[in-house]
Amino acid sequence: GISSVVVTPSTLIPVASKDMQLFCNVTGIFKSIQWLKDSQLLNTTTTVSMNDTTIEFHPLQVTDDGSYQCVATNIFRSHYSQPYSLIVNYGPVDVTITANNNINIVLICNAMSQPPSVYQWLFNNSVIKEDATLVLPLTTPQGNTYTCVAINPLTNNTLSKSYVIT
Repeated sequence: GISSVVVTPSTLIPVASKDMQLFCNVTGIFKSIQWLKDSQLLNTTTTVSMNDTTIEFHPLQVTDDGSYQCVATNIFRSHYSQPYSLIVNYGPVDVTITANNNINIVLICNAMSQPPSVYQWLFNNSVIKEDATLVLPLTTPQGNTYTCVAINPLTNNTLSKSYVIT
């Protein structure tokens, strides 16, 4: 019979646009293997392929996020693995700066990423604030340029955007 079914990833840090595999490790004799994603039979796509005991992501995409299970079947019954939760790390992408001029000039930086970005504000190439929000006085000189750097704390990928005071 089958004594265990375990899903193991080829990497502990899945990153979008890189390749990755999930392996189904079956202890015992089995007839067939199926893969489930979020409790549905996994469909192959142009970037997701399956052979025997392996899923290949080439490359990983954010849409591959989900809960994966391997089901090994012998003539008696089906054995389900514990779910493996795939969270695809990506970004930062789409950095935006929102400005509110009221009592102060408030600049808010935002980027899409997994895990969430950390932010730095730079002025004249020096870090002046380690936060998404930068508050400046209304008397800040026109033409001053402030740069937000979004940093993915896991991959250390960065993306920046600048804002000029007008």
